[in-house]
Amino acid sequence: TGLAVLGTRRHGAGYDFCILHRDRPAVRVDLASGRFSRLIISVAEGGDPEAEAARVAAAAGITPTAPAS
Repeated sequence: TGLAVLGTRRHGAGYDFCILHRDRPAVRVDLASGRFSRLIISVAEGGDPEAEAARVAAAAGITPTAPAS
């Protein structure tokens, strides 16, 4: 159970694509080109945000940056 949000968010730098679940940490991927400037996805319940960020970065062939505080 819980609240989930799926959709786009407009801001000064463009658009974000978001898949977020209440009370879960999220991973943000900054994109260099395309329609969206960021992809923001929640981590699975009980998941490790840093490990998920590393997995996403490895799949995309990029180096992850330090988590935002």
